[in-house]
Amino acid sequence: IIIKYMVLFLQVMMLLIQGSEVSFEETELDAPVVQLEYCGVNDEVLLILTSNSSVYRSDNDGFSFIHLTEVLNSLGQVQTHGTDSKLGKVQQLLANPVDKNIMLF
Repeated sequence: IIIKYMVLFLQVMMLLIQGSEVSFEETELDAPVVQLEYCGVNDEVLLILTSNSSVYRSDNDGFSFIHLTEVLNSLGQVQTHGTDSKLGKVQQLLANPVDKNIMLF
């Protein structure tokens, strides 16, 4: 992961040196980041876990993120037919070692 960030950082620096404009979209997270995971066949999806147990997903190398906590909570409510306060709270992101398209929460 560190190498991928270094490459991305160097690409941005080269664009800035060349005078090219760099565009990005700011996403405010609800708490500090505790875990980053790339997943998908080509590591095209970035998942972020915050210290507030929130999960954010980016399909575009971190250009923009979707907050998934409410989606996870809603799906959990439907599946369990209850109101467990731990629903939607993620403690750790685990990549499936066999299939990189599957993440375990």
